[in-house]
Amino acid sequence: MRLNRSTIKDVALAAGVTAGTVSRALRDDPRVIESTRQRILEAAQRLDYRPNLQARGLQTGRTGAVGLACPTGPWILVHPYFTPIHAGFTSEAAKDGVRVLLYMPPGDETMDLEANNVQARELLDGRVDGGLIYQAQCFSPETLQNLQEMGMAVVLMDTDVEIPGFFQIMSNAEQRIRESLGWAHALGARRVGILGLSAGTPFNEVVRMGVESARLPMSAVVHEIRHSDPYHKEAMDAAMDALIADKPDAVILNRSFHVGHFLNRQEEGSLPAGIPLFYFGGSHQNKFLVYPGVHYLETDLWAAGRNAYLMFKEAQERKPPRSERLVWIRRP
Repeated sequence: MRLNRSTIKDVALAAGVTAGTVSRALRDDPRVIESTRQRILEAAQRLDYRPNLQARGLQTGRTGAVGLACPTGPWILVHPYFTPIHAGFTSEAAKDGVRVLLYMPPGDETMDLEANNVQARELLDGRVDGGLIYQAQCFSPETLQNLQEMGMAVVLMDTDVEIPGFFQIMSNAEQRIRESLGWAHALGARRVGILGLSAGTPFNEVVRMGVESARLPMSAVVHEIRHSDPYHKEAMDAAMDALIADKPDAVILNRSFHVGHFLNRQEEGSLPAGIPLFYFGGSHQNKFLVYPGVHYLETDLWAAGRNAYLMFKEAQERKPPRSERLVWIRRP
């Protein structure tokens, strides 16, 4: 066990190069030939060398940290849909020695440039190099404008609609609903009920766009939840009751909690059994989080997290913003 931490000079001496060459090699500078870079990496590993991130920050103007933020609260850290995204993002960042810091609202479910929200100010005032932001549609237009004006490297994750001027990975709900409707139609459904989210949210409008673009010989109606909280029991039950009143051949749900609640109500007898259920929020990393008998769409959310970090690096390099859309497929 080493009592003294190895320095960049130790690595340089072991590899037979200068400290400057070690620094360039560890930053993947193309001026360092591959054989030299490999010799330096082997020496660094042998000496258990850890770069001094503070010193690197003074040289590069970067902190070596990136924020992972959600304006609606810490629930997103344990949600089965989002946890593979976190894992993909943080594992890719770790390869570059970049720390991922969490920024969540203090309990009032708002993250903005408010004086009493120190964590949000750290993210938005540039004390990290940038951030991955979920639920960005919940930010005020002023906050989004502040992010753009500060020139922070920001990636918006799982957005329902495109927000100009940002790198973002979109949830692609329109493709998910088209695929779900096509699957239901192939299984014989001609009348489909769709449970949306809270009334007035962008997600519901994107779902309606998916219904229209599917162009199938079937009827499909979106039933919104008449409450700001899409998990509010009374409002959720009322929306499900209205959906079933249309006597659908199939039902499409978009939240795992809604699937579980729907199935529980079927077991209790308050909703009719035997209606095919389609859920378009699965991930092949979470095969154990599957309700038997439910038709699933899935995507690679771990890869989406990795891609988000690669986008973050593009944003740091001031490349033009771009968007990617998740691609959903039917689970066999």
